[in-house]
Amino acid sequence: MKGNIGWEELNSLGDRHEGIVPLFPVNDTSFFNPVHMSDEIWNYFVKTGQASGEKDWGTIICGFQNSMALSFASVIQDLEEISGKKKDTVYMVGGGSRNARLCQMTADAAGKRVVTGGKESTSLGNLGAQLKYFEPDLTVREIRSLLGKGIESTTYCRGKDSGEALKRYQKL
Repeated sequence: MKGNIGWEELNSLGDRHEGIVPLFPVNDTSFFNPVHMSDEIWNYFVKTGQASGEKDWGTIICGFQNSMALSFASVIQDLEEISGKKKDTVYMVGGGSRNARLCQMTADAAGKRVVTGGKESTSLGNLGAQLKYFEPDLTVREIRSLLGKGIESTTYCRGKDSGEALKRYQKL
């Protein structure tokens, strides 16, 4: 696949996949900086018996989106277990928050409400630090409130239960 491709086109490719959704452990070191990410993912699917034949972009995209959402859900579950605190809402920021499908899949996989935030969250963090420097009396809550006024957000509610898929992902 070459050139720029938008979220809708990627989602359409992922929709082409039929059958059991292939999954891969997104935090495995083999996926940190491969020469060709799509080849690394495809080879993992083939090696683990989840795919065969020529590389198929629909299968790769479907597996990628599901694996990312399930990874998020797994980490959320771990954090709740470690902290002893359950949360109803997860805030998703950065580039991935632009993909409505990934946000909904994350809400389903985590069993949580997902609220998207700033697409440029690093810049917002820098701005917040500068606000604190120039206005030291501002609290973190006040800074968040100020920054949040200019941020468009979308809320995704939990839909279908992804409990079995999460268990399958956690066994990878």
